[in-house]
Parts: sequence; structure tokens; C-alpha cells
Amino acid sequence: MVNNELLSDSFSICATASITAACVIYFFQVRSGQSVPNRISWIVWVLVGFLNTPTYYHVVGNNVIMQVMVIVHATLLAAILLYSWAAKKFSEFVRRELVFCLWGVIALGLFWLVFRKHGTTNVLLQAISIVSFWPTIDGLRMGRATEKSFSWCFSVAAYVFLALANALDPRANGMVVYVFPVTRGALCAYVIYLAGKTRRKSRTESFM
Repeated sequence: MVNNELLSDSFSICATASITAACVIYFFQVRSGQSVPNRISWIVWVLVGFLNTPTYYHVVGNNVIMQVMVIVHATLLAAILLYSWAAKKFSEFVRRELVFCLWGVIALGLFWLVFRKHGTTNVLLQAISIVSFWPTIDGLRMGRATEKSFSWCFSVAAYVFLALANALDPRANGMVVYVFPVTRGALCAYVIYLAGKTRRKSRTESFM
């Protein structure tokens, strides 16, 4: 009989490998101009990534192997953000996106002050992450942003592996462990859909 804890750790390692591949591929996509990151989304993702590190550790029952994926992801996101800032690779700045994200972060931050628990904090961080995806999604819908779906596919795979690791881990603390991988996986999948839709539209217009 296969040990569930061993399987969980294996899926966690696969999640770390997949998210590392996603970030490395995305870096080269940014460098070549195939992906153009949104500065508002990325600043919030980096902040949420590092804040997510201690809270998710408690949510997953102090699982160090699972925690590695979160730390690696936050670190690589910060590296891509710094490169994009230095190389001026960001998409067009839109003030309403900044206002939208700020109000969302402030509202959720105030809510956290009332309920200071690791599980609640982690869920709120994912809510902030959902809000922060809006500038990227809006940019793709309005044609201001460009994304290649290849790296995002690896991100979705990473979150699927992480969800499977949570499902098999006897140390996990209830359903709250699924909030992070499920929300992120769904949002990345939606970016893939929009990126594909944008590219198909561009090809159609080029033939007209």
C-alpha cells in the first residue's frame, strides 16, 4: 500500500518543479516581448506571495516540503518584477487599475484586522490575489496587454499538483488548504483562455 504522506510530498515536489519552470519560461517570454506584465498585478502578487508564506505554512500543518513551493514562487516572482522594472517591460499604466486594487487591498486588510487567524488571513490573501488579477485580465480583454499561454500552463499544472498534495496530506487543516491552489489555478486558466482568444483575434485581423 502506498503511503499517502509520501505521495503528497511527491506531488508537492512536482508543484515546485512546475512553478519554477513557469517562472523561468515567463522570464524569457518577457525578455522576448511575448509577455508584457502588468505592474500593478505583479507588485501585489509579490507582496501577497511573501505574506502567504507564513500563513500557508500553518494552514498545511507545518508541511515544509509544501511550503518550499510557496517560497520559491514568491522569490521568482520578485526576480521577474525587478527585471521587468529595470528593463521597462511593463504594459501601459492605467490609473483605474491602481485605484481598484488599492481599494480592494485596503478593504480586505481592514477585514483581517478584525479576524486575526492564519486560516482567515490566508483566505483573505487569496481574495486580494483575485482582485490583483483584474488589471492583467482587463488588459488582455481591452487589448492593452500581451501574454503567451505557455508559461501559464505550467502554473496551472503546479496548482493542480499542489491541490493533489493537499488532498493526500493527513496534516492539512480542512478545506481551507484548497483555497490557494484552486483560486490561483482557475485564474491562471482564465489568463490562458484570454491569451489564446487575443492571439486568435490578432491572426484574424492580420488576414483581413
